[in-house]
Amino acid sequence: MCFDWGPGEMLVCETAFNKKGKSETVPSCPFIHIVRKDVDVYSHILRKLFNESHGIFVGLQRIEEELTGKSRKAQLVRVSKNYRSVIRACMEEMHQAAIAAKDPASSRQFSSQVSILSAMELIWNLCEILFIEVAPAGPLLLLLLDWVRLHVCEVDSVLADVLGSENPSKHENFWNLVRTLCKLGLPFTHLKSCFPQCWQAGLRVAY
Repeated sequence: MCFDWGPGEMLVCETAFNKKGKSETVPSCPFIHIVRKDVDVYSHILRKLFNESHGIFVGLQRIEEELTGKSRKAQLVRVSKNYRSVIRACMEEMHQAAIAAKDPASSRQFSSQVSILSAMELIWNLCEILFIEVAPAGPLLLLLLDWVRLHVCEVDSVLADVLGSENPSKHENFWNLVRTLCKLGLPFTHLKSCFPQCWQAGLRVAY
């Protein structure tokens, strides 16, 4: 058995051996096996994220030891926002890499990493609102509405698509759009202005 290491992968192949009763050596298997490791750590974009994240969390340990009270909370919020900005910068760089990729496999890999980073930022932002800022009930609702508006990016295009159809109330995305608009905190008057015909047809009763 022979091995050959490289960045992110290892080649494995069987070496020649003597068959029983014969003097010549023959290969036991004509195949070379490629064993891949997790290649993410070799991405220069993600390594930048790892390095900056390390610096942020090392600094966070000092904050935990030195600050107390309201100043500590404000500093934690600032650090959290800084960490999310680093994630977003990495997402943007990864997105540009996906666009510039010359082969489909690399483009899919970059796009997959963008999706993972987007989910990370989304969850971290929600945790920041609920567990770091810890706002009272009223301001908390406003923060959650801002969070929903920030992360529901496709609503404008879906709204234009539904309103541009011949019969909006029969569109396959109609009720999903209505529910999304309600989650965004839009009042019924706004829904009525968006769907005047549908409002007369029973949207008001349904909601």
